[in-house]
Amino acid sequence: MPNELRSLAVVSVFTRHTSDFPHKNDRYYKGKGCRCRKSLYINEDGKDRRISARTRSWEQAEKAAQAEREKRDPALIELRKSLEAKAAKKAAEEAADAAEMADAITIERALKLWTAGFKDQSLSTAKTYRIVVRKISSWALLEGIVSLRDVTPAQLDQWRSEWSLKAIRKEDRMGPTTQNQFVKRVKAFFRWAYEIEHIGRDPAKALKSIVTKPEQTMPLTQKQFDLVMAAVDRYDADQRRAEDQFGTELRALCLTMRWTGLRITDVLMLPRTALTGNSLSLTVLKSKADAQPVLPDQAVAALKAIQPRRGVAPNYFFWSGQSTHITLGKKWAARIKRLNRYLALIDDHGQPMQFHSHMLRDTFAVELLLADVPIETVSKLLTHKSIRVTELHYAPWVKSRQRQLRDKAIDALQKMGATFSAQFNAKSIDHG
Repeated sequence: MPNELRSLAVVSVFTRHTSDFPHKNDRYYKGKGCRCRKSLYINEDGKDRRISARTRSWEQAEKAAQAEREKRDPALIELRKSLEAKAAKKAAEEAADAAEMADAITIERALKLWTAGFKDQSLSTAKTYRIVVRKISSWALLEGIVSLRDVTPAQLDQWRSEWSLKAIRKEDRMGPTTQNQFVKRVKAFFRWAYEIEHIGRDPAKALKSIVTKPEQTMPLTQKQFDLVMAAVDRYDADQRRAEDQFGTELRALCLTMRWTGLRITDVLMLPRTALTGNSLSLTVLKSKADAQPVLPDQAVAALKAIQPRRGVAPNYFFWSGQSTHITLGKKWAARIKRLNRYLALIDDHGQPMQFHSHMLRDTFAVELLLADVPIETVSKLLTHKSIRVTELHYAPWVKSRQRQLRDKAIDALQKMGATFSAQFNAKSIDHG
C-alpha cells in the first residue's frame, strides 16, 4: 500500500447492539429506537482500533468522529499550530506588559508609600501631607497620568505656572506662601521616588522655588493693646446670654500671648497644672520644644479668673480635651476676629489694620528686640527651630526699631564730636 494512502486516517461510527435488538447484525443501523452504545472505528497508518464514542446518539457519535478526523487533517493541524503560536506570543507579550506595569509604580501607590514613611507626625503635619497627596492625585487624574514614570518635567512646570489665588481649578488656588511650601513638598516627593528607585529620573528637579516676601511683622503699640483690652469688655457687653460671654477668657488669652509670645493653640491647650506661680511649663506643638515662659501678675490673675464652664474640661482653661488643636484654634480665632467690630486700629502707614492673634506674638518679639535682647535669645523664647526663622520675620523690626538704631548712632556721633544744626532735631524727625 502506498505511503500516502497509509498516512490517511479513516474514522467511522458503528453501533455495538445488544443481543435482543432486532437489527443487531446491522452495525451501521441508524433507524429509530436504537439506544445502543456507539463506537468509533479508526484506521490509521495501517492499524485498526476501536474507541467508545461515549454516547448512545448516532448524531453525537458523528460529531465525535468529525472531531477525530479534524485532529488528523494536515491543513487543520497547521492552522492549529499557527493559532497556538499566535496565542503563545500574545500571552508572552501580555505577561511582559504585566511585568512592566508591575515595575511601573502608579502615582497613587507611590504617594501611599511616601506618606507611610513619615513617623510621629503631629496632627497639623499629617493634615498638610493629606492636602499634598490630594492635590497631586487630583492633578494626575486631570492629566490622565497613572504611572509615576510618565510624569514629565514640562507637565510639572506647566502645573506650577497655573497656581494662583484665582486659578481655574479649586485645588490650584494658592497664595504665594502656600505655593512656596507646596512646591517644596512636590519636589520632595519626586526626589524620594527617584532616590528609592521607583523612577529613573526626577521630573521635579528643574522646578524653580517660588520666592515670597516675608510676612509683615505687625506688633501692637501699648495704646493699641489697651484698645484691644477695651474691645474685649465691649464684646462681652454686647452678648445677651451669659454662655456667649467670653471676655474673661479672651482677656487671659491676649495677656498670656502678649507676655509669652506663645502661639494661640499652645495657650488654648494649656492645662491648669501648667501654671505654677508666675511660670508656665509646656511643650509647644510646632517645634516640640520645651518652654518655661514667665508671666506678669496681671496675666496670672487673668488665667486664674477663668471659671469652669460647659464644654471645657475642668483641668483646662480653654479646651475640652477632645477636639483637635486645629478646630480649637479656628473657634477662638473667630472670636478674636469679632473684636474688630469694636476696634479701629491704624498701621504705620495710616491704613486700617485688622487685629489678629499673631500680632500679640509679634509684640512680644519686637519689644524684646527694642529692649536690646539679643536675637538669639528672642529666637529661643519664641521656640523657633532656627535663628534664621527669627531673622526672616523680625530682622527689619519695624519703624520703632529703626528709629532706635538711628538715635543711638546720633548719640555716638555726638560723643565723637559731631554737631547738628539747630533745625535738625534728630530724635523727633521720622524719616519713614
